[in-house]
Amino acid sequence: MRVVRGIVALGCAILLGLCRGGVAATAEPLQYDPFSPRPSSSTAVTESAASGTDATSDVPGAPAPRSAVVVAPAPWNARLLATAVVAAPNGMRSSANVDGVVVLVGESVQGYTLVRVEERRAVFERQDRRYILQMDGVP
Repeated sequence: MRVVRGIVALGCAILLGLCRGGVAATAEPLQYDPFSPRPSSSTAVTESAASGTDATSDVPGAPAPRSAVVVAPAPWNARLLATAVVAAPNGMRSSANVDGVVVLVGESVQGYTLVRVEERRAVFERQDRRYILQMDGVP
């Protein structure tokens, strides 16, 4: 029962911080926007170039026609961000919420093993190097 209360309290604290803008104010801009329009396929560009028709040629201020080469967007590199940590008194059931994935001490996410959870940070290890994820923005 105390565990459920603790989880509910943590959820409320996170929501309160989000409502006050604490997390959003310190968030970094998106490196990849899944809702941005995708470039047209190379076949569509090639067909319009081959036919010699250009729908934007008679529109003032229209951008120049695209070339037949379409460059794919850079691959999205996800970052490892600590969004919530739950430190248990004995340290055995401590966990961290990393990009929406709850990780217990000893478990791994994206190749990083969670080795310790403190009040506002999580310590991960990968290839004998330690990485500390610090929560900031929410008091």
